[in-house]
Amino acid sequence: MQRCKCALLLCTIALLIAYKLSVRWGLAQDARMASLSKKFSLAATAKEQLQNFCKEPHPFGSKRQKELAKWLLEESRPFASGAQLQQFHSLTPNPKNFPKVLKGEALTLQRQGQNILASVSMAKKPQCYVVVGSHYDSKYLKDQWSVGANDSGSTSILLLHIGKYLNQIQTTSSSFQCDPLLVWFDGEEAVLPNWDDGERRYIKKIHDNTYGSRYFTSQLQPCGKHQCFTYSSKVGPLPIRSMVLLDMLGSASIRITDDLNSSLNLRKLLKASAKLLNDPHILSQNAKSILDDHIPFLQAGIPSLNIIDFENLHFWHKPSDKPSHIHLPSLNRAGRLSTLVLLQLLSKPQDF
Repeated sequence: MQRCKCALLLCTIALLIAYKLSVRWGLAQDARMASLSKKFSLAATAKEQLQNFCKEPHPFGSKRQKELAKWLLEESRPFASGAQLQQFHSLTPNPKNFPKVLKGEALTLQRQGQNILASVSMAKKPQCYVVVGSHYDSKYLKDQWSVGANDSGSTSILLLHIGKYLNQIQTTSSSFQCDPLLVWFDGEEAVLPNWDDGERRYIKKIHDNTYGSRYFTSQLQPCGKHQCFTYSSKVGPLPIRSMVLLDMLGSASIRITDDLNSSLNLRKLLKASAKLLNDPHILSQNAKSILDDHIPFLQAGIPSLNIIDFENLHFWHKPSDKPSHIHLPSLNRAGRLSTLVLLQLLSKPQDF
């Protein structure tokens, strides 16, 4: 009996030591990731890239949108292995028939879209993907010139620079389990004026938003308890462990909204990451349920986080959403925070 008690005591002590060591290692890992994230900075090309991106409106299916898809593809190739277009077709409402149906006008239009996919090789033997995305289409405003500098230009450019930075630091750590899969989604914006007009008010009931993200998730295949995606035939299908969405992060008074639709563990991770960066004030205290490109991923059972400033809506869906209103220091802050969230998801996906 005495021997059993001693063995139990030794076992308990060993477990406590192991726990303390794991906590210390975890804290050291978090500090290392925070240090890497603090070094993120937009390159000097960001302002020029944003100006080019916002030369003219580029709604889903437009000629300019196809030009931007090719431009984003070329910009991502230097840092991404096998960057590619994911083309698809969607039936959309005809905005000429809203709010009234016009004689002789087609009720639906078929539009060609293209998501841009770019994976950065960070894990020595990748076991999974973490998707990080932004939509890149601008909102169609009838008879108005709207280039969508904040919604979607700010985060489309930010995503390019995050990809470049992740590629630069890929050799600094051997702890990454997942590779980041960058996706620029086409067709997030509704063709009709409001998000739910297609389903509620249009004569042909159409799900009129998130065309690109819904197509992307439709291409996933179940693999055990996860959803797998094949980016490269050389690597084969890998499970998507989580998804991080970036949207509307260029306001001078940036406040990132606590999105109630995002996964709770990832909302906690976002808050903890802001504290690690000594930048808790970048987060708003307001909580809202936001509909965006992360919803199809949540519906597919993939933990998802929307990093979005839905507080500063002065120029949202207006012709005044121009590059002159984009505050690059805010994008830098959002980039550091997003990078820290990503690095933690890439290194320990099982925790979230």
